[in-house]
Amino acid sequence: MPGLRGKNEAYCLRHEIPNLGFSNATTACRLCIEEKVEHLGEKIANEYFCELLKGLPMTEFKEVYDWFETVSIMRDEAIERSILRGIITYAERHKKHPNEVVAEMIKTCNTIILD
Repeated sequence: MPGLRGKNEAYCLRHEIPNLGFSNATTACRLCIEEKVEHLGEKIANEYFCELLKGLPMTEFKEVYDWFETVSIMRDEAIERSILRGIITYAERHKKHPNEVVAEMIKTCNTIILD
């Protein structure tokens, strides 16, 4: 896609593929997301899961859990890993570190990664 290569928001220069687009006009590269999921791994996935479990009101945690339970079944992976992917996807779309996303979710009692 030669016309997209100069537009960082629509195209991943590193992987040379178009980014995923979202309804709020943010974008993220699916390969960058998967690389970060692999890099952070199970330990961080479990840590984020526990932080959200302890930090979010049960209603919000259940909303996140229910959404990613479906994802984890479809992908045949642990729910913690699916939640990690959601956190990373949101972080990539909004140019934040995953730790910032988790902290923001807890501080605002918000399920932002479902947006």
